Amino acid sequence: MARVKQGIEAREALLQGACQLAKAVGVTYGPRGRTCFLQRLSGLLVTKDGVSIARELTFSDPNENLGAAMLKTACIKVNDEVGDGTTTTALLAAALLREGHKQIIAGADINTLCQELQRDAFLVEQLLRGLSSPIQSQEQLQHLALVASNGDMEIASVLAEAAMAVGQYGTILIEEGLSTDVSLEFKEGMELNRGPIKESSLRGQLERSLDGPLVAVLGSELSSLSDVQGFLEAAAQWAPRELLIFAPAIWGEALATLLLNDQKKVAQNVALQCPGYGHLRQSYLKDIAALTGATFVSRETGLSHKAWKPEWFGAVRSATVREKVTTLIAYEDKTEGLQNYLKTLQKEADQATSDFDRDQLQERMAKLSGGLAVVKVGGVTESSRKERRARVEDTLAAIRAALRAGIVPGGGVALLWAAKELGADFDLLKKILGEPLQRLVGEPGCRERLLACWEKEPNPWLGWDVRQGCIRDFRSEPLLADPTEVPIAALRAAVSVSTMLLKVEVAITKR
Repeated sequence: MARVKQGIEAREALLQGACQLAKAVGVTYGPRGRTCFLQRLSGLLVTKDGVSIARELTFSDPNENLGAAMLKTACIKVNDEVGDGTTTTALLAAALLREGHKQIIAGADINTLCQELQRDAFLVEQLLRGLSSPIQSQEQLQHLALVASNGDMEIASVLAEAAMAVGQYGTILIEEGLSTDVSLEFKEGMELNRGPIKESSLRGQLERSLDGPLVAVLGSELSSLSDVQGFLEAAAQWAPRELLIFAPAIWGEALATLLLNDQKKVAQNVALQCPGYGHLRQSYLKDIAALTGATFVSRETGLSHKAWKPEWFGAVRSATVREKVTTLIAYEDKTEGLQNYLKTLQKEADQATSDFDRDQLQERMAKLSGGLAVVKVGGVTESSRKERRARVEDTLAAIRAALRAGIVPGGGVALLWAAKELGADFDLLKKILGEPLQRLVGEPGCRERLLACWEKEPNPWLGWDVRQGCIRDFRSEPLLADPTEVPIAALRAAVSVSTMLLKVEVAITKR
């Protein structure tokens, strides 16, 4: 049997569920935030992590559950992207839904209202980016990590050190450790944001580890049996050593042959998606060849993959292949050839005539030379290790967001500043952008006092310090900053889920 609700009744039920989720998640917000006790099938958990609470919430009323589920999805997406901002997303969305619903009841056109919201949110995003300041030191990163990790200094110091060591384009891997602490190791390596062409190559696991695999790098598409027969026969001589294959595209009979050989363990291999797009694919293939010591086999080099020679293979010490990421760790004796290749790229960057080409070359050099940091996460029990690893992953995402786009004043101050800059024509957003700050402080009139302070001194880094209960310059305290992408992602997600829910006219659920 289906239950149908229409119009205001449907929207109010959906909004009720979303607002209840925001209320539950909101208790964790800020330095005064409290914890939540969760009873789960896997065991009990006490947490101050907003996204963990959001994941667990369900409601008995199916319509309320639908609204909560939509907001939950938005919160999880923000957390996955930037490692923080779950509570900010929930608070902004709940405020938007309340105020938007009032305007709709008062006669506002739903579609016009939603279009204006999306337009205004884009303007706020531009204001926040204009306010952003780049990361200057490891200390700043460590303080950001301390906030994102819910005050875990061990996580914060290890990840800040790792991030500064490998740089913005370097690679940080997270693994389970055998001890009870969080440790850091550095290795030479390269991370590619591509996985296998077919998920079946992972053999039903989340990742596939290869020890000392051969590497074939080709500049031509592979589609027929004759395209792969040569290097497969050559690789079979080193069995059971496995083979990684990089090419612009692998499909048809060629891909079927590779998958069958791997399945039967005749010539075990993984065919990988080619990194990059368009003409950059050939460049990335050359980078991989330089890292692995492989010969780049293509028409450009005058070599044919149909007449494969064993010496064209490269190799890496180890490789880890996941659904969307592949990590290569090179042999130490390959570093001299790699350094010469990096010098060639540097010359190209110096001679580049466009910023785009120069940036691409610098990113490629960073990936090749940035190294690889491995963070090993331990714990007293299996559940504590899993919970800690989740916080490490969130913290790493927040650090990367800060390195990408810089930082803005934290604690909801940047959003309130943007609201002030919007002007009088943006009534709905101006009302709700101060919600995170108001929830954080919990004192009436704090928003008005801060706005009055800005009238006298228009400094966006002047904000309300919750711990000291006063207005101060946030630049003097690294803990009072957020990665720029956190409020941007939170507002974007809140507007998206709010406009969807406000447009609902019919809700159909099963009894």
